[in-house]
Amino acid sequence: MTYFSPFYSRGLPGMGAGATRQIVDGGTYIEQKKAQIDQLFLEDNSWKVQTWIGQINSSALISGATNRWLYQVKKKQLTTTPQTYNTNTIDHLDLSTYIDPSKTTPCYNLYEYKHTSSGTLGDGTPVSQIPNGFQVVPVVGVVIVYQSIQESGEILYVFDRQNGMSGQCE
Repeated sequence: MTYFSPFYSRGLPGMGAGATRQIVDGGTYIEQKKAQIDQLFLEDNSWKVQTWIGQINSSALISGATNRWLYQVKKKQLTTTPQTYNTNTIDHLDLSTYIDPSKTTPCYNLYEYKHTSSGTLGDGTPVSQIPNGFQVVPVVGVVIVYQSIQESGEILYVFDRQNGMSGQCE
């Protein structure tokens, strides 16, 4: 694109000279950065963090919280035998990704974010209506993990799964 850079003393119809200059400068910037802008929106860029499949290895009650756990999740890969419990996941083999599949990653359950000892659970169930002898338990199994950016700019890994209930009738 060729571009002539005059000083504007008059703007486009209904617009001042300063606004016209900003429009021209914006268009010029986009044209100059077109390759980088296009690259940002193309699929499979290495900076782009995708969701991933993870298996919960453990959970620990968050100190001072009620019905909230910090989960340790390990990246997994789904197999061609989803119907078979023992072989439906394997350790993820790609070591070049942003999550090291050989280690567990701390994750939080979004469903638990507003859990309290009174009030409601994430699905709206009043805690007071949980029958005696039953309690909320941490999530187990395979989950889809998402990346979230905290207000501090740090990466936080989360998933969203309802908790189970455990206990027996009294």
